[in-house]
Formats: sequence, C-alpha cells, structure tokens
Amino acid sequence: MHRLRQLIGNDEAVQVVDGKVSLDARRCWVDVRAFEHSLESSDLNGEKKRSAIRDQKSEITLRLERALRLYRGHFLSGEDGPWSVSARERLREKYLRAVIMLGEARERERDFKAAIASYEQALDVDDLAEELYRRLMACHQKLRRKSEAVKAYERCRRTLAAGLCVEPSEETEALYRSLMRK
Repeated sequence: MHRLRQLIGNDEAVQVVDGKVSLDARRCWVDVRAFEHSLESSDLNGEKKRSAIRDQKSEITLRLERALRLYRGHFLSGEDGPWSVSARERLREKYLRAVIMLGEARERERDFKAAIASYEQALDVDDLAEELYRRLMACHQKLRRKSEAVKAYERCRRTLAAGLCVEPSEETEALYRSLMRK
C-alpha cells in the first residue's frame, strides 16, 4: 500500500474500507468508473431505457457515444484471476448492450451507415456476439447491399464455428434466408 501511494503521489488516494482497497473517486479518475457512471447517467441500466431513447434520441445518442468512447478494450486483459474475468465480462456485456442501443437509435434515425460502423466496431471487441451480425445484415439489407449482408452472415457463420463450434441461431438463419429470397 505504501508503494502504491508513492506511485500515485497522494497518500489519501488509496483507501481501505471494510478490508477492501480502492481508489478515492475524488482524487483519482478511473476509466471503468467513468464508463459505468456514464452509462448509468444515460439511464441505460434502467427499465425506461428503450422508451427514453425513443423520446430523446439525439440526447441519448450523444450520451451513448460519450460512454462508448471510454471503453478502451477488455478490462485487465492480461489477468485471468476469477475477479478480473468476472469484471471483464460484466463490462464487456455493458459495452455490447450500449452499442446495440446506439445502433438501434441510429437505425430509427435511418442512419444505417453509422449503425453499421457501431456494429463493426463492437465486433472488434466481441466477434462472437451473434446479435451484432444480425443487425449488421439488416442494415446492409436496408441499404440494398445484399453482397455485404451475405458477407456479414458468412463471417458470422465462420466465426461461430471456429470460436464455439456452433452454427448460427435459427433467427440468424431466417434473416439470411430472407436476404437470399430478395
């Protein structure tokens, strides 16, 4: 603790409360804390989130974009302890939910190119998130880019097979079939 306080340069920045060591939020900015706070202030974790986005789409879109800029990749990616894996997965899920909400808002605004960019960026974080591929396929379909939609499906199929040894869900297959009929 002494060394950590020296590294930070402020003895009061490191706190011990109920036997747990933490950084004082008044003295240290932490990206994870800022990310979660930004999502909470956007009301993304509450039940009102979908209606809030419909009612205040541009405000929520801006808040989501701001929150997502704070996510810089997997939390402590070099650590594999149970607590770090759990925190990493929790933050990744929050990030993916926020990306999907932002993409949905952009789709409602009929800005399919921006939605595609959001989904593609999120696939860089988690290429096994099948819902992102479906949304990507649907956006390409709305832009009448059948070949891009089919490429997204093929990428999904190959990635799921390689990463999880599974086939795409029936929902994804149905969307692909509807693409091929048009």
